[in-house]
Amino acid sequence: MPRKRSGRLPKYGPSHQRLRASWLPLVAVGDVVCARCGFLISSGARWDLGHNEFGGYLGPEHARCNRRAAARKGNLLRAARRRVVSREW
Repeated sequence: MPRKRSGRLPKYGPSHQRLRASWLPLVAVGDVVCARCGFLISSGARWDLGHNEFGGYLGPEHARCNRRAAARKGNLLRAARRRVVSREW
């Protein structure tokens, strides 16, 4: 029988979960500023623990800000790959 997934990605292990849990009380009352946009994260809003490209954590971010940043990065990488031509004409 297949094992039930916990819903968490494997790369977000115990240390990530502990750090996110340490931010939870502050985010829950709306006392935290988004690390990306600089606006307050309102109580009850969806949020992610944002990280940089080098593996360090930036802090709490609106889920939308975090995912928008990832989409922009992915789109830039895909666009750069498309610009490569196989030969000069």
